[in-house]
Amino acid sequence: MESAHVKAALQLLGSFDKSPMAGLVDIKEVDLTLPNLLQVMTWQGTEVVFGLSDIEGQLRHWRAVFDHGQKFGKMVAWIDLSVVNNIPARWLEASLAPQVPVKPLKTQRNRKKNA
Repeated sequence: MESAHVKAALQLLGSFDKSPMAGLVDIKEVDLTLPNLLQVMTWQGTEVVFGLSDIEGQLRHWRAVFDHGQKFGKMVAWIDLSVVNNIPARWLEASLAPQVPVKPLKTQRNRKKNA
């Protein structure tokens, strides 16, 4: 039988690609060692703590905080989305953030049409 941690982690990974954060950050790892929490590290260096329920809502909150930081030239270094009100976060100047190489776009091959 799967644990609640594993189910929540799978839901997070499945929901992430359809979330408002998709394309803005990339998930590097999901740590299941803390009770009732998921710790996510992004390739951009952000650590995000999720509760095991309402993953979609937490992803929406993350996007709202992300957008707020963008207005002021900051990025989230750490955020605990498991907290419902007054979400704790640690900020970093966006210019000091680690630069992640941009993924190259897949090029389409020109297919020859048989006439």
